[in-house]
Amino acid sequence: MTATTNAAKVQNDSILPLLGAAMPSLRLAERRDWLMDGRDLELQDAVSHLVLDGDWRAHAAGIKTQLEGFPGRLGIHGPFWGLTMMASDPAVRAVTVARLTRGLEFAAELGPRTWSSIALLTSSDTRWARWWPWPARWAAD
Repeated sequence: MTATTNAAKVQNDSILPLLGAAMPSLRLAERRDWLMDGRDLELQDAVSHLVLDGDWRAHAAGIKTQLEGFPGRLGIHGPFWGLTMMASDPAVRAVTVARLTRGLEFAAELGPRTWSSIALLTSSDTRWARWWPWPARWAAD
C-alpha cells in the first residue's frame, strides 16, 4: 500500500477504498476529525446561487481556514439548479455559462491544491430534487 492509494487497511488485512464525502461547508466543523483521515471531499456550496451571488471570495476564504491541514483531495460540485447546457436560446446559454464560470472561479479561489479543475458540472435534470432539502437550508442560513 502506498501513500497514493487512498485506501485504508482493516483488521483482516484486506484493502478497502477510503470513503470520501460530499457536503456543504456548513458541515465541515462537525466532520473535521473524520475528514482529516485523508478522505476526499466534494464541497457543494457552489450549487447555490446564494453563495455565488454573495461574497463568494470571503466564503471560499472561510472554507480554506476550516480546511487548514486537510490532507485529502478537494473538489466542488458546480451550479446546476435551473441551468440548461443545451438551450437553443443564446441568452439562456449565456446565463448558464456565466453561472458555471462563477462556480469555477469559486473553485479556483479555494486554491491550487483543489482538484476543482475536475469540478462536477451536471445537467439540470432535477426530477430527484424533491428529496433534497438543501436549497431551502441555504436560504435559511
